[in-house]
This record gives sequence, structure tokens and C-alpha cells, in this order.
Amino acid sequence: CIGRLMLYGALFSCADPILLIAAALSDRSPFLQPLARRDEAKAAQVCFNRDESDHLAAVDAYQKWMHVKRTEGNGGAKRFCDRHFL
Repeated sequence: CIGRLMLYGALFSCADPILLIAAALSDRSPFLQPLARRDEAKAAQVCFNRDESDHLAAVDAYQKWMHVKRTEGNGGAKRFCDRHFL
């Protein structure tokens, strides 16, 4: 199933987001929801879930994180993860 997904990603020239989705499918969710701060975590993560899709939310979170890492460095990337419960 994941192999087929990756093949289609290559065929349709969208390999990068498909590889991110394949990675997300093969591991646990990158979105943390600590019991004591569950509502706060959901509120911080809503900006990634515009299309109500966990897979597209993971792609969006990665792309935004990568942008922050490029512009602000590792410290900014860590703060981004802390702020968005990643």
C-alpha cells in the first residue's frame, strides 16, 4: 500500500508530500496532545488541519517547520515545535 502510494507520487510529480505522508503512515503521529494540555495542543495545531485531513496536516506542519528552520535556524525550529506541540 505504501509502496503504491510512493509510485503514484512519482508518476504524478508530487513525490515530496507523498513521501511525507508515507513516513507519517509508518510511524506515530507527529502531533502531541499531553493530557494536561490537550485543549491547548488542539488549538495550536488547528492551523495545520485546514482540510480536515491528518495526512495533509502532517505535510503542512513539516513544510511550515522547514520554512522556520531555514529562516530562523535550529532554535527557531525547536520553538516552533514547542509552540505547536510537535
